[in-house]
Amino acid sequence: MKLADVKQAVAQWPEAEKIHLAAYLKHIARRDNPVHQAELDRACESMTKGERISLEEFRRIEAKLTESGL
Repeated sequence: MKLADVKQAVAQWPEAEKIHLAAYLKHIARRDNPVHQAELDRACESMTKGERISLEEFRRIEAKLTESGL
């Protein structure tokens, strides 16, 4: 399948499916990136130390994601 075929097929998908595909492609592009891995390690360290977001912040983020169809 050629890229042009994929683009044409994806153009017909519902918005939520396009968002999921975009997130997946971003994940693939970043998963082997050492800079991204270091950022994830720092975030994990922060959470282990107890540095987390508030429930209010979580609900705000969740509402945005829900709004976008995720």
